[in-house]
Amino acid sequence: MVYHILPYNQVEKHYLQHSYSLKPEEARQVLAHIMGVSRFHKLGFQGQATKVIDAIEMASLWGFWEEKKNHMLVTLAGIIDTKAFFTEHPLFMIKNSPSSEAYNHLVKHILNQFHKLTGLPIERLYANIYGGGLFLIPSIIGIHDYIQHAPSLKLFEDKFGKEFSGIFNFQYKEDRCFLSEILSLTSFINALSENSRASLSKLTTAHLTSLEILYHHYGVDSQQYIYAVKAFSLVFNQIFKKLPDTTFTIMLLSPTMILKDPLLRRAEIEDIFGNDSSAPALKELKSVLSHCYDTKTNCENETNYCSGHGSCEKYLGQERCYTCRCFATVANTTGGGRKISYWSGNSCEKKDISSEFQMFFWIIFFFLITLIWAIKLLYDVGNEELGAVLMNMDISKKI
Repeated sequence: MVYHILPYNQVEKHYLQHSYSLKPEEARQVLAHIMGVSRFHKLGFQGQATKVIDAIEMASLWGFWEEKKNHMLVTLAGIIDTKAFFTEHPLFMIKNSPSSEAYNHLVKHILNQFHKLTGLPIERLYANIYGGGLFLIPSIIGIHDYIQHAPSLKLFEDKFGKEFSGIFNFQYKEDRCFLSEILSLTSFINALSENSRASLSKLTTAHLTSLEILYHHYGVDSQQYIYAVKAFSLVFNQIFKKLPDTTFTIMLLSPTMILKDPLLRRAEIEDIFGNDSSAPALKELKSVLSHCYDTKTNCENETNYCSGHGSCEKYLGQERCYTCRCFATVANTTGGGRKISYWSGNSCEKKDISSEFQMFFWIIFFFLITLIWAIKLLYDVGNEELGAVLMNMDISKKI
């Protein structure tokens, strides 16, 4: 299940009234759109993926022209009861959800595409032997000094309280994996919330696998798994407030069977989400968008500052592609009123009359509907039979 959570200072949470069910390849397309790397992925005009993207746009989670700030993508594997984390409907669910390894491969793929798109370096902050890890784009100088990489029972119990004392055993690698993963995550969140340079972060990913490891090793009813879920739930309850300027995309993954055959595992990891397209070059993008300019200055010079009816902004948040965003203009009329004009075209040089046309069209449409209804009403009245009393009355003539 995938949850999309807006920055805390905008609105605490946003969820759709119902959840969509997507195929893995459709989920990849939506995640690519959310992460701002959709130009690398083929997106058809059919299927549920388009509906989810349209729903996101209609809900104004972000627009084509909005500069995306900090974004954090979290995958938490091994979840049986999603209500422990969220009681609301998810943005969408994934049918025949693959293994957490496949999600890890997809997230790293998106990270690399984001790196290619922006040119910003990727920094690995934490990794464990089960595939879990934290990544940051771009790197922040000195951030590693604040990350707790090693497992520590004392630090864990000091942070989460005596209730968690005696649950985990440092001798077992599964327990050590959980301790190191949750401590690295909490220390990383604290570092981002307290570091003034954290605003430079564009994209952060956290792939968390220790819950699934505890599930397979101890079982769903074990104290280790139950308290580990509770600990992660406490972290998630605070993470949104500690990073108020961050948009979160949270994927809660059910535990899956681990494939023993290496060929089957590789096939699932690499193929389950489908293939994306290669990145289009700027030249190819310009062939589709002839009004795409390398820099904002070039855009302003070539369009005469969008004919004074708009401003040059990044198209779809892409680097080296600036186009005119047209605004409405207001002019005073002689009668003391105001006239609003809308503009369109590559340089905002054309007056957009679509709103006036639509108003005219709908006025004429409702007028015709009313006229047809009135004619039909008169016709029905004329066809009604007169009452029996009126039919039998004698007409008296004056002499």
